[in-house]
Amino acid sequence: MSSTSVRDVLDALQDVNFPADNEELVKAVENAGAPEEVVKALHAIPPGRVRQPG
Repeated sequence: MSSTSVRDVLDALQDVNFPADNEELVKAVENAGAPEEVVKALHAIPPGRVRQPG
């Protein structure tokens, strides 16, 4: 079983324009070719707008 690190998620989100909603985040990481584990992690975020990490 593999795990998803914070670094994996942040790397996948590097080209996202924030704030963004969950659907925008998922589409962006899918388009970036992120691992399925990262996509699943973003699907788990509660609905709403997300501010830029950091």
